[in-house]
Amino acid sequence: MRFGGNMERVQTPAVFIGRLCLVLILSSGLPGCKTVGGEGPQTGTEPGATGTQGDSATAARSYTFFNDQGDHLKELVAAGKLEEAAGLYISEKPFFDEKREKYAADLKSLANSLNRTRTPALTTALGTLRGVPSSPSKESWAGAKSAMDGAGQALEEYDSIAMLAEPEFRAAEAGQLRALYEETTTRLRAA
Repeated sequence: MRFGGNMERVQTPAVFIGRLCLVLILSSGLPGCKTVGGEGPQTGTEPGATGTQGDSATAARSYTFFNDQGDHLKELVAAGKLEEAAGLYISEKPFFDEKREKYAADLKSLANSLNRTRTPALTTALGTLRGVPSSPSKESWAGAKSAMDGAGQALEEYDSIAMLAEPEFRAAEAGQLRALYEETTTRLRAA
């Protein structure tokens, strides 16, 4: 070794990779990713930050390597904000599609919780709609209309959660009610 001169610094591949990893880890926490389109973080007052399902869950949220959309989904579910969590799933669908295997259990649990609160209305509408006669008399038309309106409203409320439109998350009762509703509509129009 020479003293006072230029020392040659030898960098081994392990040191280089270690430094590179450190730079990547440190930089991953800086700007992050936002959840709603546009540039820069949103504060919730910009256009596109309000007005649709789950926006309050996704506005002004940045994600890092250590805290991603899946962590956010788990936080919302733990807080009982199921509809916001479903909105997050829809708004961050590309992320959840890419990480489907990792978050499959969390997404299924969310869908089950959403379905648990909505299935009773579907079941009630199914029972009422099954009671509509094939050829209603004039006296029973009001009951048939009421049953159809109730079934339509139950389906509309269920379908307002976009996540539940996906076959893997949809309750069987929703499919049964949709089929019976369409069949009953066709039958009543023919009567």
